[in-house]
Amino acid sequence: MGLCARGNMRISSNNSGGQAAAGRYGVLAMLLVLFVASQAFTPRADAAEPKGTTSKAARQEAVRGIPFDRLDADARKKASSVVNADSLFRRMPVETVDCDPNLYLFLLRNPEVVVEIWQLMGVTDLKLTRTGAESFKMADNAGTTGNVEFLYGDQNIHVLYVEGQYRGSLYPRPITANCVLVMQSHYVRKPDGSYAITSKLDTFVDVKNVGIDLVAKTFQSVFGRTTDHNFVETAGFIGKLSETAEENPGGMQRLAARLTGVDPQVREQFAQNAAEIGRRAAQRPGATAQQRPTASGEPTTVRAQGQMMRR
Repeated sequence: MGLCARGNMRISSNNSGGQAAAGRYGVLAMLLVLFVASQAFTPRADAAEPKGTTSKAARQEAVRGIPFDRLDADARKKASSVVNADSLFRRMPVETVDCDPNLYLFLLRNPEVVVEIWQLMGVTDLKLTRTGAESFKMADNAGTTGNVEFLYGDQNIHVLYVEGQYRGSLYPRPITANCVLVMQSHYVRKPDGSYAITSKLDTFVDVKNVGIDLVAKTFQSVFGRTTDHNFVETAGFIGKLSETAEENPGGMQRLAARLTGVDPQVREQFAQNAAEIGRRAAQRPGATAQQRPTASGEPTTVRAQGQMMRR
């Protein structure tokens, strides 16, 4: 299918110790797997990378944006325990990509699909296993493990909670961290009926048993650059999936059949999304002869899959 994330999706086998550490923190701090894979993307030395921010103003804005009033008591307690702690904060670069809204929401809520595709491409060792309707277990085969839980989700905002741990050669003792990830999404319909989606990801990281000065230094330097890059590249990859579904829905359906580590119902939903995207693309003015509908039927709308998750 020729899928790539701006031509730069690969694992570096020659990471320095600092970059490796950033990768470990990257897993702990950004385990929203749709948008982050540990060391899956390697920043180019000559690239002008967009930059996130750790500013106080951005943090205050991020806290105000968390829908605490829509969280249940348990979710509120988990989110508050991280946000109100002496936690580290980073806002990833705001990214806008052309993407089908239904596919975007489907992949956001079924991140194991993206991870499985990356595994097929050979760009990550990250494993993500669904343990419940809104929870996952992860491991990266390099010492990092964690549990991921959706605390809340609607069409425009998703809140995740992560409990992670690293045990490996980089540090003499295990490192544990709790993280809150807040993804805000904004949709703009273009004149041809397609959508541009803007994603803003805020991360709060509460590291339990490592000196905060050491973590902050890593977080604000190498880690910040690595995670910013990963977020940008992963957003681009999601847009590429949507583009491929428009141009080759049959190929995407064949890809779905290869995702044997994903629940069969989720695979089928992925294939159906690809078929719908292909149909809608074929109906747009100026569609190429290669973009042909594979079945009849009306396209779904963004609201069709925009129902709320856990409250």
